[in-house]
Amino acid sequence: MALLEINGLSKRFPDGLRELVVLSDVNVEVYPGDFIGLWGMPRTGKSTLLRIIAGVEPPDAGSVRLDGVELIGLPQDARVRLVRENIALATFGWQAYRNRPVREHVALAAHADPRVTGKAARAITRRALRRLDVLACAERHLDQLSFDEQIRVELARAIVRGPQLLLIDDPPSLPSPSEDTRLREAMTSLGEEAGCAVILAASDLGVIGRARRMMSIGSGELRAMDETGVVVPFPERTGTDGP
Repeated sequence: MALLEINGLSKRFPDGLRELVVLSDVNVEVYPGDFIGLWGMPRTGKSTLLRIIAGVEPPDAGSVRLDGVELIGLPQDARVRLVRENIALATFGWQAYRNRPVREHVALAAHADPRVTGKAARAITRRALRRLDVLACAERHLDQLSFDEQIRVELARAIVRGPQLLLIDDPPSLPSPSEDTRLREAMTSLGEEAGCAVILAASDLGVIGRARRMMSIGSGELRAMDETGVVVPFPERTGTDGP
């Protein structure tokens, strides 16, 4: 049975005197343990799709079912509770939290579940930080971390409640090739957690290279990159090294 079912999803935004179609009749199923790489150029709808799945953004039309429960149209309290308990969205903008200690930043996500006591929140926070190899950063502030450490802390914050579905929105590439490789391996390993499905969205094809299923998004459409007969537009090459 699919963990997530999306049918006929559409989203438009005002763009001057016209409307910009970001998603048009998007259909996809995600299964427990899936690891989907979602590639698309900037402003093609990757983040919008993840935000709709996470309940942050409403669609204009369509259906989003989680474990058989329709999220669209569900009363807000019930939808927030269901999404909070089962879906995590990792984004990478820290400006509002840069003076916050790492342990507090991650523990706040754990405390979002009223059933989690202070002692339990501390324990699962330590476990999540250890899982992403940043436990040594627990007492430091976000603005004291390296770029790699900041990304790992945000991933730890996303997994602290043990979500069924982890959404990772366009993680930045690291300037160091070795650090970048280790970070990609860490993100891949998150998809190996028991029952956890991952959708990793990126504008860099290299970031999603380890995904089990790869899809592209553009012109409002979501397409499987390995589907026979489907031509996927790749970024144009730059430089003078030939076509």
